[in-house]
Amino acid sequence: MALLPLQDIQSAVKELRRAVKRYGMVGGILPAEGLPLPLGHSQYRPIFEEADRLGCALSVHSCTSLRDNDRFLQPNEVAALAHVIPQMRQFTNIMFSGLMDKLKRLRLGFLEAGCGWVPYMISKIEERLERVPPKERPVLPSDLLARKRLFFQCGEEMTTRRDVELLGDGCLLWASDFPHEATKTDLRKLVKEFCERKDLASVSKKKILYDNPRKFYAL
Repeated sequence: MALLPLQDIQSAVKELRRAVKRYGMVGGILPAEGLPLPLGHSQYRPIFEEADRLGCALSVHSCTSLRDNDRFLQPNEVAALAHVIPQMRQFTNIMFSGLMDKLKRLRLGFLEAGCGWVPYMISKIEERLERVPPKERPVLPSDLLARKRLFFQCGEEMTTRRDVELLGDGCLLWASDFPHEATKTDLRKLVKEFCERKDLASVSKKKILYDNPRKFYAL
């Protein structure tokens, strides 16, 4: 996945095209925090349109920063929120923006924030979208899920079985920041622990570990 220079949108478009066409990368990474505007803003639309033309993935990846993190008392308090809150903001903004309405091939991933928040946010978003006149209403998150256009990271969360029941097992994938995470964690142990979970069916574990990552990254 390519890092894109979002300070300059046209440069980001060119870099995504170069990375995919010349180097065979499978998509680009977008930051969940730190941008002056949310990702659904029209300013960033050319990046999503280029990814759609290329048929590649874009991954919204959480950062270590969080607005107002100086208000917290402990580092772990920040860490507990610094991944999921920015992802919830970006997901909500993109869904309400109508960004995905005309795009047919783009696959969006929201990674390193777990998936426990996803059913809750989809229920809140779709409840609000019901108040939008049908002709003005963006495509629903549930429709995008059915079209295999949205993917979310899961793994060690206690909510994964419930998330599979509510979202289906076709949109969840086991993600890793390799090699970053490998410097602190025994990834083989984590994979083994996931495979030994008793609360998930074998077919779901296979999809999360293998089938869904292949679909998302088009491997």
